[in-house]
Amino acid sequence: MERILLRGLSWRCRAPTAYLIGHTIMALILPHAADIPEATWDFVIDEMKYLTELAVRDYYFSTQRASTVALATIFNAVETSIKGPLQSLQKVLEGFLLATGLL
Repeated sequence: MERILLRGLSWRCRAPTAYLIGHTIMALILPHAADIPEATWDFVIDEMKYLTELAVRDYYFSTQRASTVALATIFNAVETSIKGPLQSLQKVLEGFLLATGLL
């Protein structure tokens, strides 16, 4: 079945980027962190995007899984801007990692 799909796409597939994975994780976390203001949420997303772009420049991060880089950028974005509402986001992130067995 996969070969049929890949042939139909002429093997033109691309792997998900760290930014795409990070954005997906943040979208999954959003319902559990409803007390965070939209401006703060946008700041964390922008910071995550910036850190992901920085990771592309370092060879070490190019050898890591995109999901690992995405989670690292999310944690760094939250930790650099830790304030009242973001502490609850950090708890949600830690719960996510515990539930998935990554922590």
